[in-house]
Amino acid sequence: MADYDGTITKLIPKHTAPKILCCHCGNAMVMRNDSTSGEAGKINLGVAKNSGAALCDDCIMAQIDITENIPKSAAENILTICKNCAKVSCPPGRAWIIAPQESRERLALCLKKIKGLTSSEVRLVDAQFLWTEPHSRRNKVKVTVRGESPQFPNITVQQDCVVEFTEGSGQCPDCAKSFTANKWTAQVQVRQKVDHKKTFFYLEQLILKSRMDDECISIEEAREGLNFLFASKHAAARFSEFVGSVVPCRIKQSEELVSTDTHTGHSTFKFTFSIDIVPICREDLIVLSKKQATQIGLYKSRVVLCYKIGSTIHLIDPNSLRTADVTQQQFFRDPFTPVVTSTSGGKSLTKFMVLDCEIILDPSVDVTESFSHVSAKHKLAEVTLARESDLGVNDQQYVIRTHIGAILQPGDTALGYFMGNTNVNHDEWESIPEEQRPDVVLVKKYYGEKKKSKKSRNWKLRRMATEYNEADDNQKNAHPSAPGGAEYEEFLNELEQDPELRGQIDMYAKDVENGTEEGDEDGDEDGDEDDGDYDDELDVKLDELKLEDMDEEHVVEEEEVKEE
Repeated sequence: MADYDGTITKLIPKHTAPKILCCHCGNAMVMRNDSTSGEAGKINLGVAKNSGAALCDDCIMAQIDITENIPKSAAENILTICKNCAKVSCPPGRAWIIAPQESRERLALCLKKIKGLTSSEVRLVDAQFLWTEPHSRRNKVKVTVRGESPQFPNITVQQDCVVEFTEGSGQCPDCAKSFTANKWTAQVQVRQKVDHKKTFFYLEQLILKSRMDDECISIEEAREGLNFLFASKHAAARFSEFVGSVVPCRIKQSEELVSTDTHTGHSTFKFTFSIDIVPICREDLIVLSKKQATQIGLYKSRVVLCYKIGSTIHLIDPNSLRTADVTQQQFFRDPFTPVVTSTSGGKSLTKFMVLDCEIILDPSVDVTESFSHVSAKHKLAEVTLARESDLGVNDQQYVIRTHIGAILQPGDTALGYFMGNTNVNHDEWESIPEEQRPDVVLVKKYYGEKKKSKKSRNWKLRRMATEYNEADDNQKNAHPSAPGGAEYEEFLNELEQDPELRGQIDMYAKDVENGTEEGDEDGDEDGDEDDGDYDDELDVKLDELKLEDMDEEHVVEEEEVKEE
């Protein structure tokens, strides 16, 4: 007490975290305050749900597994790899990407294939490859995930697991193409943006006549055209040049890399020639702009007809017989569209009765340029017409000029465009003053609907073996471009009426047995009934026929006829 100076010292106790024993391993563990809860005095223990036992962190990690929903076996995780180019299949679009071993692309693809990572229970923290033997066809990925166990609420656990992948063999589409028998190296895509296939029928016959299809591997029918497949680029280039020489078109070339040999550096390409045929056909009515008419030498003649399609577009003015040719360079530099077209079935053509026809012997045509001339094959005539449907109803008549005066006689029927009763939506047509617009434009003479049966024709045309996309033969025969279809029959009728068009293609003798053509088992009882006759019935001479496809017996019969 001698040392006591009389001062009083306040003793402040130091609080320490209480320690308890783990109920599983017996190790002491500290009871920690939950600093994130915001409630003072609340402690965070590893207490199992529906149990009062407290566990330490090591026992919690040993008892729970938040990676139990992640498939880890190699049998469940398969990577499909192309055995030729080593590309890896990437779902869900089944794309094939370049992903070498232990690359970022391969790691991203493996993580996409792990199904358990997409759930909301766990979150990916880290992932990396583990070394494996390169020839073992195994890929091991160490995945670190973090999540909350349902057994211990409010406790977040981070665990690692190893997911193993097996490399399966497959073949990508590019390698499948390169190893396919009769593979094609180049293709020619022929397209024409019209609603009929008259141009393709004519082009088909020119290809067969010139034997340009001999090097063609396959022919596929596509929308608005055909695809011609070739084994070499040079064959496709020759075919494209031929098409460009017979029809006005625009040709574009492109190439696609198929595969590359990493050892030799050799690359394989596929080439595509795109041919765009001008959307102008025979018998189309066209209205040119003033600039276009001046450039081709027609000047004031803006309303013209397309009377022929060859390497150029042949136009004629029905009122003056002035003609002009439009090359493919001129067309694609300043394109134009037809006002009215003679679609399949002649729905846009109207029948007119010829009441009077007078040939104009000396038409007054002002030709000021050498490249503008008057057609010598046509004859200008002044024709008095009446619509066939107006006969007996009214006395409406039309007096026009036409370029087909050489084949018209009073009482004949002609087909033409009745512009006075046609709803035209065309800017150039609207730019013409109404008093200068023609009411009727004649296109051709009408010979009557002659119902020709299959056995009444003594000739036929060859067809290319086109691959149709239809499911069965019934749909194929119903196709407008199929043999016997409406468009094809219309093309055959045009051949019978046009000797110039008929002279450009090859016609073949038809095989007839027992008076019935093959494919016509019951015959045609109405085949001899004609509603009208052509002026000149088609008479095919024997020396004009190609007899390669006929049987030897038929050839002998024809030789005996010639000797007689």
